[in-house]
Amino acid sequence: MMRKKGTLIKWKAEQGYGFIRPATGSKEIFVHINSFVKRNRIPQIGCVLEYTEQRQRDGKIRAVDVRYCNASNFTFNYSLTFAIVIALIYLAAIFYYAFIGRIWYGYPFIAAAMSVVTYMAYARDKYAAEASYRRTAESTLQLLALIGGWPGALIAQQQFRHKTRKLSFRVVFWLVVLANLVFVWSAIVGLKGILELV
Repeated sequence: MMRKKGTLIKWKAEQGYGFIRPATGSKEIFVHINSFVKRNRIPQIGCVLEYTEQRQRDGKIRAVDVRYCNASNFTFNYSLTFAIVIALIYLAAIFYYAFIGRIWYGYPFIAAAMSVVTYMAYARDKYAAEASYRRTAESTLQLLALIGGWPGALIAQQQFRHKTRKLSFRVVFWLVVLANLVFVWSAIVGLKGILELV
């Protein structure tokens, strides 16, 4: 299929989508962040893109396999980088405490596995939202985060721009993260350490 070029003329960073004006001057084409080959950077209005047109089931055309024609046309995604750093620090910390015997040795592996599962659940839900398929319940996403998958959720939220705008979901999510951290910390310090803090 022939690839085309165009200019990004609209971009909604929070929603993760925008519109391309084809070089031929034809009708604007929808483009989503997930259609970019490199998703770790934020598209900028005015950047020149190369893409392939794809007709959806509803008959509308969208851009897929989108690539930047000039590497200088995008900026670094600090939110995603920060999420990755936080997730890695947390996982490294619990692996360390497991290594020195302060928490059950199996928990870090469970947390790492749950992070992968939760990341995939977010990716699937994002795809389902775009394709109008059956969604994953928010309670399921929160439960996965609660039992150790919140690092994966944090990364997925920033990478896919998913569940980052709904305030009620974000509030519950951070309460879930706090609850998980309290549980892990109580396991590390033990009952004696908790009583000393009180």
